[in-house]
Amino acid sequence: MILTYHFFYLKLVREGNARILDIFPRRSYFGTSLGITFLVGLILLFLGWLLIGIIWALNYSMSLFATVDDKGFTTRGSLQFSSKIVKGFKGKLFLVLLLLAILPFTLLIAILSSSSFIEINPGPIADFVDFVLLFSLLVYPFVALIFTSWLGASFAVAYNNLTTNNSKQESSPV
Repeated sequence: MILTYHFFYLKLVREGNARILDIFPRRSYFGTSLGITFLVGLILLFLGWLLIGIIWALNYSMSLFATVDDKGFTTRGSLQFSSKIVKGFKGKLFLVLLLLAILPFTLLIAILSSSSFIEINPGPIADFVDFVLLFSLLVYPFVALIFTSWLGASFAVAYNNLTTNNSKQESSPV
């Protein structure tokens, strides 16, 4: 299912006219995507709490886009291509991820978890926080949908720019 998002956003970025039927790729990428998801998941599971795990995850962050880009990559080829194109751009990718995903969701979680502190100290502030909590719970699905779409489209633009940049570097004489 995650590959359909990658396929859709990549087509939207490149052609500007993606349709809802474009969520169904032309061929099956199940084995490759399963391998990529498994390997990146293992990296994050065992090294995610270390800086090296975050760097490796960013290193392979474009591998699913490489899979649906019809370059004929295997799991290993997609991971190697992703590592090649993000070289020198991991800091920018981390900032995009931080601004578009980590900070908004952290703020939302902080708002949702703040009601447990306020219940100890009841009063008008507690009523306001309960209202904010209820509002957050009602709005969260829409916000999550917007942020997920925003992040998917942003990474599709980043992938498109990185592959364009990579092809220009390969075609220029040294």
